[in-house]
Order: sequence, then structure tokens, then C-alpha cells
Amino acid sequence: MRKRGIQEIGWGEALHKWDTAMVWEQSRAINSLARFLHEKYEYHASEQKWKTQKNCQVPFENLPVENKRVMVAVAEDVLNYLFESEI
Repeated sequence: MRKRGIQEIGWGEALHKWDTAMVWEQSRAINSLARFLHEKYEYHASEQKWKTQKNCQVPFENLPVENKRVMVAVAEDVLNYLFESEI
């Protein structure tokens, strides 16, 4: 199946597809950062002999839902801070 050009789909649909792609990329970046933050937090806590909760000493995918939501929210705040501070 060939891709249709902007002339065939119109600017509205093209912008919608672009917006959807950007939202998808933002979501991937936020989740990637959340995973990184979790892994680094657990690593550094261990290095400093800090005991984290047993149910959080797991890979990001296996975190309790509430903890995962917090990590994702923090990651989103970090990215917003970094990108807004450049403006």
C-alpha cells in the first residue's frame, strides 16, 4: 500500500498524524526516563546502604501501579522543566 501525500489527505489529517506521532514519542520518552530514574534510584539507594521497599526492588515493569505512576509523573515533570527552561 502506498503512502498518500498531503495533497491527497489534506493538511488537517496530516497535522493530526504528526501530532499523534509527537504524543507517541513524548510518551516513549517519559516512560524511558521513568524506567531510568527507577533503576538509578534503586542502584544508588543500594550503594548508600539505603533499604527501599521490597515491592519496589523489582524491574520497572513489575513495580506496583501506584509507584509506576509516580515515577512517570516525576519523569514528565523533569522533561517539562528541562524543555521549558530552554525557552
